[in-house]
Amino acid sequence: MAEVPKNYFKRSVMLVGILSVIAVLYFAKWIRDEYALRDDTVAVAELFPGMQKVETPYYLPSDAVFLDTSGKEVRFKDYKGKYLVVNFWASWCEPCVQELPALQKLYDYMEPRGKWHVMAISIDEKYDLPKVSSFINQLGAEKVAGYYDHEAKLRLNIHMSGVPMTLIVNPRGRVLYKVSGGGMWNSQEMIEFLENVRKVYW
Repeated sequence: MAEVPKNYFKRSVMLVGILSVIAVLYFAKWIRDEYALRDDTVAVAELFPGMQKVETPYYLPSDAVFLDTSGKEVRFKDYKGKYLVVNFWASWCEPCVQELPALQKLYDYMEPRGKWHVMAISIDEKYDLPKVSSFINQLGAEKVAGYYDHEAKLRLNIHMSGVPMTLIVNPRGRVLYKVSGGGMWNSQEMIEFLENVRKVYW
């Protein structure tokens, strides 16, 4: 029978103690972030009255095809591992158009940090896409708004009661929040809210 090394039990107890302290500290941080997110949610709800938390698990259609800003066909699963702000808009929708510059500014702030990707997907008819492309270039929103539901695949797979509609999604594709209506997406309140969403939801 093998001999138990000296101090084996002492080292084991110390290791369990250290791991327990780490677990407690991690849990305490999660609780702190959870409360911070609750406070941020209240602040953001004042700016976005149409925001609601999606309690029942619901996921983006990972295989539905749409066009990215380069005109290439992509799917939501291509963005796996990223937190997403997914906005649906149309050129004939005035509130949609009004919020595109704010979404572009949110993109400009969040994209270099590498955790979030912001996209505004047009649901305009396919024959209108050249006009829409020229339109978003004039707005200076081509980086965020150059996505197109060119085959209406997203409209068939995502229930849209109207536009603008925005979904806030975790890296596994689960929809965490739904926002109906427009708003100032580049506000400090929204940025802090998104940062705390990332800390609480994986």
